[in-house]
Amino acid sequence: MTFNDRFADEINKRKRIELGVWGEDAQTAANFVPSNYLDLTQLQDYWSPARVNHHTEATIGIYGVHEALRLGVQEEGLANRFTRHQQVHQALNNAVKALCLTIFNEGDHEMPMVTCVEIPEALRDTNFQSELLTKFGVEIAASFGSL
Repeated sequence: MTFNDRFADEINKRKRIELGVWGEDAQTAANFVPSNYLDLTQLQDYWSPARVNHHTEATIGIYGVHEALRLGVQEEGLANRFTRHQQVHQALNNAVKALCLTIFNEGDHEMPMVTCVEIPEALRDTNFQSELLTKFGVEIAASFGSL
């Protein structure tokens, strides 16, 4: 990941100093990032000349990435995985269209692992959404802004 000085200045306004790391004179922002794993200000300190250790990595996350790579690269192969994702994506799109639903921006920046469906107003009901998730493992999630 790369970012410029302007971005660094902005995120440093939310900097959190762990107790015992920098000493008692360190300043900590009131609106800090609540997760060590997502706090780029702590990562900056680690990669700076001070080399301040920001946190201990979650070991289970490392194992998860390792297993995902083993399954995806070693066992299935990337080309086969890409083909499978594309086939499932196309089948899902066909099924969505057969239900007379609209795929949001179809063909415009689609990802095979995510299908954005415009949900009709009549189906925007928490009971329906809960049943869909419970019975079929399909989650209807909202998006940002006007979406």
